[in-house]
Amino acid sequence: MKNWRVSRISLCLLLLGWISSDLSVPACDVPVFRYALERWPADRYALTVYHRGPLTPEDQSLLDSLDARSSSQVPYSNYELSLVDLAELQPPQIPEGFDPESTSPWMELKYPEYSLPNQIVWSGALTPEVVHALPDSPARTEIAKRILSAETAVWILLDSGDTAKDDPAFSLLEETLNELEKELEIPEQTYLEGVPSADGATMPDLEIDFSVLRVSRTDPNEKFFVEMLIHSEPDLVDYASEPMAFPVYGRGRVLYALVGKGITKENITEACQFLVGPCSCQVKALNPGVDLLIAADWDAGVGESLVAEWERSTIMGVPSVPGNATGELSTAENGADPSSGPKEWANRNILWVLMAIVVINAAFVLIVKLRRSK
Repeated sequence: MKNWRVSRISLCLLLLGWISSDLSVPACDVPVFRYALERWPADRYALTVYHRGPLTPEDQSLLDSLDARSSSQVPYSNYELSLVDLAELQPPQIPEGFDPESTSPWMELKYPEYSLPNQIVWSGALTPEVVHALPDSPARTEIAKRILSAETAVWILLDSGDTAKDDPAFSLLEETLNELEKELEIPEQTYLEGVPSADGATMPDLEIDFSVLRVSRTDPNEKFFVEMLIHSEPDLVDYASEPMAFPVYGRGRVLYALVGKGITKENITEACQFLVGPCSCQVKALNPGVDLLIAADWDAGVGESLVAEWERSTIMGVPSVPGNATGELSTAENGADPSSGPKEWANRNILWVLMAIVVINAAFVLIVKLRRSK
């Protein structure tokens, strides 16, 4: 049965590949950083609180505060809170690091399942300090503020504590980013030429704008932010004596880390080129990076949607034509048969998809019949 399932899946892929090979699917020329901001919701962290028996009024008050800022109460929050009574668990299920004899609640924060499954960010006792600093921090608030003010990305320089290493890294990062702001270019957005937004306003032009935010490893307000950064890749904890640079974009997504001598002009440039380049792969899970835990209402702050305009004008068949809000081109204007316009292109692709479904279903029926006849 297992082999049959594999064969069926393989057949699907082969047929879809054959059929789609003749389709002209337009590439998305919305830059990665903007596409991520509009279309990649922040993945949720898992915050579990382990306790034994009834909670004290003080502990319950702390949990209520955490719950009030969780995704169950705040739509844009990206952490889920759950409670586990250890009295109902067997010893092997007790979380690692927790004292079985302790009566104080124990907390465990894990990365989003989609990026780092079962990877623990931090674990420790439930305290007022933890409840205050875990959901948000000054640095994370500043990141969201800068990104929502149209910055391309915010580079975090996580200091090592050694100014002889940290200061040169900061200077190189700033100088390189200033140069790249002048050298890099946003992909040409031909679909937006002369096209008004849904409410009739002119769509905004994107600009390249980077900034650097220095964070100290020893800042108590940034304890959990630092933990998220240094555990976002498996070997970063081994480089505690080195400065680290993290580009953050989209809805608080860390691309990857540059460490110590790896903080070079070439590596900084490569990361920035990816961020401002066209979003060739629109599936978030297939792109590098890990989301941070940040309390920000991204949807409310994005404003006009460039991705929606790209979809409207390119995929849905409404062309972007200067001076023509309806997107209709006459035969005289484009010098071609009207039937070859984007609307016809979209209709043809829909027809191809329908044909693909019919062909695949027919193939399944045929194979099942042949298999049963043996």
